[in-house]
Amino acid sequence: MPRACLRATRLTARHTPASTRWRSHWNGDEQGRAYAAHGLGFSSHGAGRNISRSAHVRQLSAEYGADSRGLSPNNIAAILEKETSGLDVRFFSGFADVSELPSAYKSAANVRAQIEHYGLAEVVDEVIPFGSIMAGDWQKNAPWRKNRR
Repeated sequence: MPRACLRATRLTARHTPASTRWRSHWNGDEQGRAYAAHGLGFSSHGAGRNISRSAHVRQLSAEYGADSRGLSPNNIAAILEKETSGLDVRFFSGFADVSELPSAYKSAANVRAQIEHYGLAEVVDEVIPFGSIMAGDWQKNAPWRKNRR
């Protein structure tokens, strides 16, 4: 299953007691789950990357046999199917940004092990995401590029 495409989000007072409202965050994992943790004054932003954006795109290009023009629409469709199967994934720009897909990020199992090892937080819940909304490839068909044509 794909890793959750969720980013860290602070929970509001509605979700946690007023005294703890700033100590919770969400992270995702490769099984498509997310978890909420009490951060003890600490809150990470997402699980963190395993690989840079450009290196991830190069890796996917090599894996899917892309030429010098980059990944084709068929390559991107295959990558999306593989990494987001079972999730409702949308891109605000209308174009997928493969550098933001789950395979570029650490798994929640590794993050949870580090949290426990260093005593950074207490995991209190897990949720299974239904989907994700991402910015997408904001450089493709950007308004400032369209005007140049």
